[in-house]
Amino acid sequence: LPMTYDELEMGISGMVFKSGQPVLSANPDDQIEPEATRERRRRQKTGPLIVVPLAVKDAHGTQIIGTVTAINRPDQRSFTQHDVDVLMALATHAATAIENVRLFEDAQQEIAERKRAEDALRSSEAELRALFNGMPDVVIMLDRDGRYLKIAPTSPELLYKPEDELRGKSLHETFPQEQADFFLDHIHQSLATQQLVTLEYSLNIGGTELWFDGRIAPMSKNTVVFVARDITERKQAEEALRESEKRYRTIVETSP
Repeated sequence: LPMTYDELEMGISGMVFKSGQPVLSANPDDQIEPEATRERRRRQKTGPLIVVPLAVKDAHGTQIIGTVTAINRPDQRSFTQHDVDVLMALATHAATAIENVRLFEDAQQEIAERKRAEDALRSSEAELRALFNGMPDVVIMLDRDGRYLKIAPTSPELLYKPEDELRGKSLHETFPQEQADFFLDHIHQSLATQQLVTLEYSLNIGGTELWFDGRIAPMSKNTVVFVARDITERKQAEEALRESEKRYRTIVETSP
């Protein structure tokens, strides 16, 4: 007859699962189990039986994951302690095999998850590279001391020095004292307020004066991202407009 989970838990299998100890029952009348399961054994004409735990060891100790049962008919011989020992040995091998399969499946799942994470990271990196390659800005990460931590691969022609000469260096190792102090003051202001700070400045790059619109934003308590955009054309246009207005005023003021 089929057994429900409650009936299985109430019988010898449930006892072994909870205690972790093997049980040898010669017949249903040895009163090892409750009357309800003993009656079921009588109706099924079940003879001697052994139930042993299926146990695995992990970092938390020994875990019972199931039971193994050996049953004889009533007309067959009774089991002995030797039979119990043999079944325990078989159960140990079975549990080890089951645990190895579980560990293998866990490892396969971890490998698959790691591969998905690596694929996602590569995809993200490719997107970031494409994004950076399309940006006209200089993007730099600096620490509180003004040391270059990272330099994005954007507009290398707008860097004050080649990237390999900047990485790991400080602002004071890169710029004249006054210019380095100017940048560092704004970095400290951004970190102190944890707010975006803007600035305009010019640099001589490749023999040409270039103007930049800079934005410094805090990334943590000790690091900032410095984004600078070339606004030289705008500054030149503004200067040309001022010169034109100046000439116009001069003409108007000197006209009779």
